[in-house]
Amino acid sequence: MVPKAEDAVLEIGTGLGAAHAVDPAMAQYLYHHAGQELGHDKWAEADLMDLGLSADQISKLQPSSACLQMMGLEYLYAAHLNPVGLFGWIFVLDSLGAQVGGTLAAAVEKALQLNGRGLYFLKGHAEAEAHYAEDLYRIILGEPSHARRSRRLRANVS
Repeated sequence: MVPKAEDAVLEIGTGLGAAHAVDPAMAQYLYHHAGQELGHDKWAEADLMDLGLSADQISKLQPSSACLQMMGLEYLYAAHLNPVGLFGWIFVLDSLGAQVGGTLAAAVEKALQLNGRGLYFLKGHAEAEAHYAEDLYRIILGEPSHARRSRRLRANVS
């Protein structure tokens, strides 16, 4: 079993209420980001199938202990400790993915001689997380939401 994107959405959603009380802009980002996480499990499943696993084999896989621990920590912060702490977690992961994801994907492809197969998850995160990290960085710095919307509109027009 590949961990489902819905699990991440639940973790993020759990922190929304408390985060809204602390910082409405961050709560809005969490809400938006939760939707962006949907489908990432399908990326991993497609990569595994591309590498030769069957749907039946994939359905029998269990998440690693490290993966379960990471998901548990995210939920603990979101639901019980400090939902704003989840922003720090997301910021680090998104920044790291944006900075090294492409390089990591290229290194894995070269080392394993994948010829472009099985890398959609890594490459997709490298591209998407650059945008996520940029958005979250602006929120952390306190850029007003109207300025973020204006910047996006200008970028889409260009």
